[in-house]
Amino acid sequence: TGPYRVAVTARVLLPRPQIRWRTGLRVVGWAVAAILTVVGTISGVGGLGMIVFLFVVLHGIEVLFPRHDQPLKRPGLSVDLLWAVVGIWLRIALAGLVLLVVASVLGLESDADAVSEWEGLFSSQLDQLPPLVHALLGGILFDFLLYWGHRLFHTVPVLWRYHAIHHSIRVMDWAVGSRNHPVQEVAFSLVPGLIVIGLGFDPLTVAGLALVFVLIMPFIHTNVRWRLWPLRGIVITPEFHHWHHADDQEAWDKNFSAHLPLWDLLFGTYYMPKDKRPAAYGSPDAVPEDFTGQLVYPMAPKRFQDSLAHPGVAVKIPGGVVFTPAEREVVGSS
Repeated sequence: TGPYRVAVTARVLLPRPQIRWRTGLRVVGWAVAAILTVVGTISGVGGLGMIVFLFVVLHGIEVLFPRHDQPLKRPGLSVDLLWAVVGIWLRIALAGLVLLVVASVLGLESDADAVSEWEGLFSSQLDQLPPLVHALLGGILFDFLLYWGHRLFHTVPVLWRYHAIHHSIRVMDWAVGSRNHPVQEVAFSLVPGLIVIGLGFDPLTVAGLALVFVLIMPFIHTNVRWRLWPLRGIVITPEFHHWHHADDQEAWDKNFSAHLPLWDLLFGTYYMPKDKRPAAYGSPDAVPEDFTGQLVYPMAPKRFQDSLAHPGVAVKIPGGVVFTPAEREVVGSS
């Protein structure tokens, strides 16, 4: 295993701009800046409300059914909350910029009518399918693309530097899912969505799956002891995703699926042992512990990148603070 062969997770935690080939690209244009201001304000308020809701519901579950004995104010919590609130503005702005580029490439300004009338490469064939079959095929393709996009962020060094932000955390709870670099989130949101919609599938299918993803991501990070074995191999669960973050060499590069473990089963990356549970989490990268440092970490030159890293961050696995069901312990980096 090389330096980038680490257990990594991809999350799309925030609703993304929906693109409709008939009407959506018309709306983007030069008005996107004003739209982003309005959407950003609404989303920021909505994000705060969602954080309160998730804290009340998911933290309540963690208190009743804890997997690891860890305090409410655990290491990195303030950074994760900053990603949840401030990060949404960055993601929306970056997504808007990407949409402007797409609109320009497709000739929105020079031939808007032609662009708005284009429905997708295979829209005529897909429209002949029953609505349920159409939606299922679009959903399966979207989930398939999410799986392989996630694997790419694990294996391509320049992509892993963005994804390492999420895997830098050494604890697991509901707030962990918000620690995602905006470049990674936009890539996971827009690229698979544009492909599925561009092929002619209904944008509502993509929007529906994105909403499901938004709702389940905090849950599968929760610090709960539930194993949910009846769902094993059917849908992802907290234990399934905890193994993806695990500080365990056998679990590295496993459990990439966003919704259905089917893809991990098909491509040999499924890992759910019956005889043990994840005990420690984290990645070997010296990712900064502060919000600003994490934001610039993937893009900083190596020398500057190293200067941002907190001296207490362990460079090797295992390392950092680990909370076990019995007690809190510090695991050395050697």
